[in-house]
Amino acid sequence: KNIAESVRTYRVTGTPRVSPAVTKATADKPSIALLPFVNMSGDPAQDFFVDGITENIITGLSRFRDLFVIASNSTFAYKGKAARIQDVSRELGVHYVLEGSVQKSSDRIRITAQLIDGETGRHLWAERYDRGVKDVFAVQDDVTELVVGTLATGHGGGRLYKAWQGRAAGPQSFRAYDHFQRGMDLFNRFTREDIERARECFREAIDLDSAYGKAYAKIAWAHMSDVWLGWSENPADSMAKALEFATLAVAHDDDEAWGHWALAGYHLFGQQHDRAIAAYRKALELNPNDADVLNDFGQCLSFAGRAKEGVEMVRKAMRLNPHYPEYWVMQFGLVLFDARQYEEAVTTLESLRLLDTIVIHLYLAASHAALGHASQARKAVARVIEADPQATLQKVTSAELAPYKDQKDLEHFRENLRKAGLPE
Repeated sequence: KNIAESVRTYRVTGTPRVSPAVTKATADKPSIALLPFVNMSGDPAQDFFVDGITENIITGLSRFRDLFVIASNSTFAYKGKAARIQDVSRELGVHYVLEGSVQKSSDRIRITAQLIDGETGRHLWAERYDRGVKDVFAVQDDVTELVVGTLATGHGGGRLYKAWQGRAAGPQSFRAYDHFQRGMDLFNRFTREDIERARECFREAIDLDSAYGKAYAKIAWAHMSDVWLGWSENPADSMAKALEFATLAVAHDDDEAWGHWALAGYHLFGQQHDRAIAAYRKALELNPNDADVLNDFGQCLSFAGRAKEGVEMVRKAMRLNPHYPEYWVMQFGLVLFDARQYEEAVTTLESLRLLDTIVIHLYLAASHAALGHASQARKAVARVIEADPQATLQKVTSAELAPYKDQKDLEHFRENLRKAGLPE
């Protein structure tokens, strides 16, 4: 209602009215207004296409429930009007403004987008997209995916989250969202200590906001990571806690994709692949441009015997979030091995610089063995034994650590670990 009143005031007076409710609503999490993209083609008939891109991006960003996105009926009041970014930010009560332009020729479309700090006017991110004109609606969808994925992804490199974390420290640093983001940064390091610290950050976020679905979901993933990476002293108990927190995530916010994502992970590690795929599809139905969910869905498909599809899913996620965290690279190496793309699996896994987990060395050993690289395979097995002196073939290919649906895929993994020299 307050936003609608602001729009009505703007249309009468030419100046949007500042709404205290909007300012308050956007104070504790990233907020953004997307100004109507400018039609640079000189052809008014192209306005429908340009406005369609603006609407699509607003809709895509709105699916990320820990962003505050100004509705199009407010931002379209600025269409065709010269306005200072700082004024737009103040009038709509947002931290960030996204603006852009579209230029269309007979056979090409060029789209630019810029993310701007609403307080300082500083450009935080900019990109240009050049596309051939074959299907304008496909171009709309493609550019929407890329812009939304780059801006809003939760892991690693989302431009909005990066900008939020880089702002000046202040009282807001104690709010739930900030605890959650600190937890995300720790989680991405994928060490036992950092994931434990991340779990505490997520709990602190929940203490401040008991309905914070994403925080419950990440606690669930922390417990599942303990199992998958061999850190849990009681895998059954860890999985029970994962189910508890995944269920709480959905119960507190059924429209948030990450709760269903956490349930999908639980079903995957429980060898219920069809239920896992259904839960991933539910998460992507809620937010089809969430690169984090797409990336993990790729690994799920791989464990479910559909590794080639998994490779394509991960590549799409990496295209949507080109600033992906390093653990995506680790998971991609596993999917490539399952797809029998051994050389690329080795190159991918050996490119890791920060992560060092037993899973990396297991799949390096198996990939080198599949390629006939005996010495490299033995070296990787030595790193496995160094990480876990009790490691055996039976232990590292248990249902919890290698949740393959098809026996042939499990045997493919086991046979190459045997060739690498891992003891039975």
